[in-house]
Amino acid sequence: MRNKVLKILQVVLALIFCISAGILCKQLLLDRLQNQSETRELKHTFLDEEPDTEDQGEKAEELPEDVALVDLDALKKDYPDIQAWITIPDTMIDYPVMQSTEKAPQYYLRRNYKKEWDINGSLFFQWNCKVPEGENLIIYGHNMNSGVQFGNLDLYLDADYERSHSRIFLQTLEGMEVFRIMAVLKADVDMFPFQQVNFSEDHTLDDYIQKARQMSLYEIEELTEEEPQVLTLITCAYDWREARLIIVAVREP
Repeated sequence: MRNKVLKILQVVLALIFCISAGILCKQLLLDRLQNQSETRELKHTFLDEEPDTEDQGEKAEELPEDVALVDLDALKKDYPDIQAWITIPDTMIDYPVMQSTEKAPQYYLRRNYKKEWDINGSLFFQWNCKVPEGENLIIYGHNMNSGVQFGNLDLYLDADYERSHSRIFLQTLEGMEVFRIMAVLKADVDMFPFQQVNFSEDHTLDDYIQKARQMSLYEIEELTEEEPQVLTLITCAYDWREARLIIVAVREP
C-alpha cells in the first residue's frame, strides 16, 4: 500500500514538473516569439517607405540601417493610444509606445497595442507626459526574462555595452529625435524623482540630469551641447523592494 502511494506521489510530482516546465517554456519562448512577431508585423504594415524628411526632421536623413521610420499618422488612426515609436539599434527594443489616462495609468502594463491581454505588456508613457514636447518623457516597460519589452535594459549595467548602444531613437508625430544616454542607475522613487515631469526654478531639469549622473553606476561622457529635454526609461530591478533600473538620456542638438 505504501509503495502504491509513493508511486502515485511520484506521478503527481512528475505531472506538476511537466506542467510547470511547459508554462515556463511558453512564457520564455512562445510568448516572446508571438510578441516579437506581432511587433514586426505592425512595423512592416505601417512602414513609411517614402518619408518626407521635411516633416520628419533633419535627423531622419541619417538614420542607421536598423532604424526605420513608421507612418505614425496612419498608425494612430488604427491605434490612437500609440504616441511614439522607440528604437535602440542592435537590441530587441523596437516598439510602439502607448499612453493611457489618469484613470488607468497602467492600462498597458499587461496589454498589447491592440488592447488585448498580453503577459509581456507594452511600453508606455507616464500618463501625464506631454508627448512630444514635455521636458521629461518617461517610458515604462516590463523587465521580462525573455528579453522582450525592457528585458534587455539589464545589459546596460555593463559600461562597455552602454558605449556601443548609447543612442536612442524616438519617433513622434513631430519627427525623429535622437537621445544620448547620460546615466544608468538603480533607485526607487524616494531616491530619485524619475516620475517628475514638471520642473521649476528650485528643481530644474538640469538638477534632474545632474542627480542622475551623480547616482549613475558608472561614468558616462557628458554632451558638450544638449537640448532641454530628457528621455527616462524605467523597468523593474530586484535589488530591493520598489527598486528600478533607470536610464536617463538627453536629446542631442
